[in-house]
Amino acid sequence: MKTTGPLLLLLLTACVAREPQAIAPAAPLLADLPSVAAPAPPVVDFAALLHEEDQKREGEETLPFAHVEVVPVSGRQNEYVAIADWTHGWFGCWCWFRMDGPRIAEIVWSGQVEQSMHKLRAFSHPLWEGVIVEAYGMTHMGNGCYYLFHVHHGGVETLITTRAVDAHLGSDGAVLQESDGFVMPARYYDFDKDGFTDVVLQGRVVTVKSPDQYWAHGQTLGWDGLEHPVRKVFLWSPDRAAFERARWLDIGTFD
Repeated sequence: MKTTGPLLLLLLTACVAREPQAIAPAAPLLADLPSVAAPAPPVVDFAALLHEEDQKREGEETLPFAHVEVVPVSGRQNEYVAIADWTHGWFGCWCWFRMDGPRIAEIVWSGQVEQSMHKLRAFSHPLWEGVIVEAYGMTHMGNGCYYLFHVHHGGVETLITTRAVDAHLGSDGAVLQESDGFVMPARYYDFDKDGFTDVVLQGRVVTVKSPDQYWAHGQTLGWDGLEHPVRKVFLWSPDRAAFERARWLDIGTFD
């Protein structure tokens, strides 16, 4: 069929619109986690299994874990990350492990990064060997950091650490938005359009009318409606093979 005129122009435009964006082969492409629900962990006593592994690590009797949260690694079979607290919200760590049937076949411990981990998720990508772990730590007072870890070769490499958690209404009368879980949510995309995926943390800081009277008889007195956005951008440097903070792209201040 001969195609001319406006119809040919329309077809060419459609083809250009569908052309995939080129990604440099060496780019550490971190993709947003899929929105579909991850498969549920198997029905096993993870607290008991992790306690057993902890005792092997220490070579002696250790305290059992009082709080354990297990999250499947997106894109991997039988692999998980877990928050493991000896005292919930006060003293704990996180780990990656691989299951073989009902037992743990391989495990990598993080050590204690902060008092406790507030949120944890993990995924893999063909351009990265191992697993990428996104973590938000939190102290018992409600402050903490965002971490990006790389689990590989039996160890944990820290790619990014920056303050990004605030659930503590201190003298400044401000916290991060409760609907965001009191964190600066992370997104992973090519911010500067150079073919490399970057990390963007963006949230909202809200304030109250009177910080010293916010809590009264167990009730919250409400926000004053003031809020302002905050943002941090970490650009991937192919020369240094690392994420670098681009402070000139900050919005607001949250350090």
